[in-house]
Amino acid sequence: MGCDLEMYTVKDGKLTIGMENDRSILAVEKMYRLLNETGAAWSISEGLSKLSPTFIEGHAMFMFNRLGQPAGDNFRAMEQQFGILPMPKLDEAQENYVSYPHDSGSVLSVPMNVDDKTFEMVGATMEALCGEAHRTYIDAFLETMLKSKYSRDALSGQCIDIVMSTLTKNTLMEYASYTANIVSACLNNPAKSNPSGFASAYASKLTAAQNAWDKAVADIVAANAK
Repeated sequence: MGCDLEMYTVKDGKLTIGMENDRSILAVEKMYRLLNETGAAWSISEGLSKLSPTFIEGHAMFMFNRLGQPAGDNFRAMEQQFGILPMPKLDEAQENYVSYPHDSGSVLSVPMNVDDKTFEMVGATMEALCGEAHRTYIDAFLETMLKSKYSRDALSGQCIDIVMSTLTKNTLMEYASYTANIVSACLNNPAKSNPSGFASAYASKLTAAQNAWDKAVADIVAANAK
């Protein structure tokens, strides 16, 4: 996530998938070596629920997790000191850190048969509630809880600022089911088990991924036109 990979371009409102570049291949190769050739890293198939105890019990030096995890009960009770870092860059030439929000969230659906006045009221209400939550909750969580109460050192607070200032989004990851899961097929899976598999996976997935995305966009446009 932190490698700042170019996965697609947007021109005149059209998204075109494009992941076949030297940087993508380098990221896959580096991750493969880290996971399979150093003897110092491993991937836990059970996910974060298994990963956290491994770190908390002192069996790992680093772990990947969500930014809010230090506020959890297990981390608060952890006796060993720990710090918070942004996701690593791919190489020294990379100018900025890159951070992603977690790929889950709340979705609001409004029935198509509501009248225009109700639709506008619902939209305005949700926008106001989200704005208020951001102003009152996010700042309090970051500044009061995460930086002051649950961080173990001042450097972690500075790293939290880096994470929050480098947040970005990636359409292919957020809408994986509408892009034939091309990120997992071409980047994640080869990075775990087959560093030379990027090119073949990309060749087999690209057309299906682009067609799936174009169809999804067309369906949304058609639905909005009704």
